[in-house]
Amino acid sequence: MSSSLKSVPQLLRLLFTACAAVLFATPAVTAASATQSSEVPEIRLKRLSQGINLSHWYAQSRHGYGEDHLSTYFTARDADLVAEMGFTHVRLTLNDTVLFDPSAPGRLNAEALARFDERLAWFPERGVAVIVDLHPEDDFKRTLREEEGVQAMAAYWGALASHLHSTTDPDWVFLEILNEPHTIEDAAAWRNIQGRTLAAIREAAPNHTIIATGSHWGGLDNLLALAPYDDPNLVYTFHWYDPFLFTHQAATWGWDATRHISGLGWPLAPESADATAAAVTTQKEAAEHVRNAIASSHFTKARIEEQFARLVEWSDRHGGLPIYVGEFGVFRPAAPRDARLAWHRAVREALESRGWGWAIWDYAAGFGVVTGPPTERVADSELLTALGLWE
Repeated sequence: MSSSLKSVPQLLRLLFTACAAVLFATPAVTAASATQSSEVPEIRLKRLSQGINLSHWYAQSRHGYGEDHLSTYFTARDADLVAEMGFTHVRLTLNDTVLFDPSAPGRLNAEALARFDERLAWFPERGVAVIVDLHPEDDFKRTLREEEGVQAMAAYWGALASHLHSTTDPDWVFLEILNEPHTIEDAAAWRNIQGRTLAAIREAAPNHTIIATGSHWGGLDNLLALAPYDDPNLVYTFHWYDPFLFTHQAATWGWDATRHISGLGWPLAPESADATAAAVTTQKEAAEHVRNAIASSHFTKARIEEQFARLVEWSDRHGGLPIYVGEFGVFRPAAPRDARLAWHRAVREALESRGWGWAIWDYAAGFGVVTGPPTERVADSELLTALGLWE
């Protein structure tokens, strides 16, 4: 049998696959061509350059989302302080339960929405842009494993996007589909889920810039695994907490090893691995993780440069897609202050040298840029200097 005849079944399979892709793909889910260029206006990218996460207000609250919390945790005075510190935008994390009606996907809580609108307007009034970031708890994310949950998220976002389309200026307000979809580890499955929500948002808000992420924890590798969408008005985001043993030392959530570490510095040379591990933890497994990470040069600026270079290549390969780092930061309680400042400066410089915008995590909680009770918050001047905002 000739080689040409042997290839016939393969050609038929390829033809079937191509036809199926055309039949079942939607415009939002279709992969971008390698030469597609971004059409996000430069003024919007500039406003995404230096941001701060407003956590523990409309999301992550241990006290619920009643007015007693929402009206006191973050106030107009805090909005003034954000502007005074020099941030160009805020990432406003939003729990689904605040505005969405769980009994009727697509219906919004009118009373809560009116108050949300008033507070959102504080920022453009002060020259600060806003990312509305859907930032739910795990129970919401777990619903995305089922078709009903995917449909509900698209319906919710369609309603919210329609409202924001009619009430906000797209040069000042951005829409972020979902924070860290860690219940969906498969890149292709997440691409489809996100694509369907993207289509609902785009239909409702044709001019707003939308922010998309990779699967799982929304890290750099997750974004590298994402095939871009055929929508030129998108920004692609990832989160950066590397090395995690340093940025989350003493944290009691997430990776168990971090809770046993305290006083771990940055940067650290590979040859310091043994001595450092012995000094920062007495827990055997944690010490081994620290030792291996330092010995592998994960505690160096070169590591940051190497990893970010991978994403530069991904962006360039797809026509120069805009990149945004929606979270980066260091948990304060056990991190040496000099190391924390050095890490922030190094990461910020690496991001800005590539033209990538960023938002530090967070405003006033464990990673915070400000300290003090709600009515007496003051800025951390040294951290703001490391972030390039103050001299």
